[in-house]
This record gives sequence, structure tokens and C-alpha cells, in this order.
Amino acid sequence: MRALRITALVLLVATASLALSAADSHPAAPTNPMWEKMKTLEGTWATTNSEAKATTTYHLTSGGSAMVMTTTVPGEGEMTTVFHPVGQTVVGTHYCLAMNQPTFVASPGADPGVISFAFKSVDNLKTPGTGHMRTLLLKIPDANHHTQTWSYREKGKDSNETFVAERTK
Repeated sequence: MRALRITALVLLVATASLALSAADSHPAAPTNPMWEKMKTLEGTWATTNSEAKATTTYHLTSGGSAMVMTTTVPGEGEMTTVFHPVGQTVVGTHYCLAMNQPTFVASPGADPGVISFAFKSVDNLKTPGTGHMRTLLLKIPDANHHTQTWSYREKGKDSNETFVAERTK
């Protein structure tokens, strides 16, 4: 009986030692502050711009590894943007009513409540002058408000449109 207890104790110590060794060899992944800030947007928002009222939803999917933003403009349809973290940045692809798909990459800034996405590439652009989104600036001052400022380029000219959002759920 004593030999059985000693064997059990040795196995317990060996198992604990292996577990600690495994924990030391795999440090925790670094957090991504921009991604953590974006995750606070999950929910439903009433959004308005100079021309229309819309509803925007943010939904985490794929185990929290991606976020789907859907903006529904009555009478026009839906626009969807899918975001995901890549290392210490965030990448987004916008599926536009203009039938093209620009991709943006975020850059960290001094203000953690501001996430600035710069143009990376665009798929399915009919001609170089065809209209497409170029940048996105998210300003998240608190848990219930944010703005989205999109820049749109058509025929070489940029215009900006800001959507003001207030959380409804």
C-alpha cells in the first residue's frame, strides 16, 4: 500500500512538472488593443449621415476571431465589412453596394479610441476611375457612441461621409 502511495505521489509531481514546463514554453499571445477596442462595438446601432438613417450591427463570429459589420440603408440595401486581427493590427474588407471589395489595414495611433484604416487593395474594380472606399476612421469615445468616417474615391476625387452611431442594443 505504501509503494502505491509513493508511486501516485511521484506521478502527481511528474504531471505537475510537465504541466508547468508546457506553460513556460508557450507564453500567452500578446493582446491587440485595436481589436479589443473594436470588440466593444458588438451590438446594434442607429446610424445617421447627411442623407439617411441606417442600422449598423457588429457581430463577433468564428470564435471571436472575426467581426461582421452590416449597415442596412432603407431603400438601398446592405453593406458588409468583415474585420479580423492580424498580429498587432486589424484588417477589414468592405463588401460595397458598388460591387467591389476594398481591403483596409489599421494603424495604431496615440488615442486608443481612434482606429484609422488605410487603403491596401481593391478587388473587382471595373476601371481605375470606378468609385470605391479608400479609408475608414473609427472614433469610439465611449461604450454607446461612435462615428465612422469613410472616404470614397471616384474618378480620382475623394469625398468623405461621416456616420454618427448611437447604441440601441
